[in-house]
Amino acid sequence: MKNKLFSIKYLFTFLKFEFFGKKECIDNILVKGNRKFVKQVIKALKLIKDNSPEEYAIINNNLGRITQGIRSHIYVQSKPSIFLLTEKSAFHSLTWCSQCIAHDAFHSKLYNSGESTYDKSYEGKVKEELLCNDFAIKVMQNISAPQEEIEYLKEQKGEHFDVDKDGKYDWKDIEAQDW
Repeated sequence: MKNKLFSIKYLFTFLKFEFFGKKECIDNILVKGNRKFVKQVIKALKLIKDNSPEEYAIINNNLGRITQGIRSHIYVQSKPSIFLLTEKSAFHSLTWCSQCIAHDAFHSKLYNSGESTYDKSYEGKVKEELLCNDFAIKVMQNISAPQEEIEYLKEQKGEHFDVDKDGKYDWKDIEAQDW
């Protein structure tokens, strides 16, 4: 019952911003959410575009939409890819918002190029998370993110997807996320 209620809340939140939220485009990326969220995400994208143009090109070519959500999650199979981003992640800081976008856009790039290892195994997921972190770190360095944010990401082991530490990635992990 708890999973069903979570799924309904997840869907309702997505649909609310999908159909009734503010919308703004920057290049190929459509941003949807409340006014404050859209403004923050557009600022983050412009920060990347101005200071990390090569990485921005990858983001722009592989991410079609960023929508405000109750959990951060990328839907790489959607065409274009949809990234759900929480207010918590978007407003931690502008540079953190930028790295979140970069990280998940790189998941989409790997999927679109046939290089994704996410569905292969636990180790494949860890490998892909570390690749996405490396891409995000490069963006963070280019946008002059605070050193403590960069160091935090460098310290990650790529296992953050397995929130309940049961050795698999499923809806229980998504439900338990606080980002």
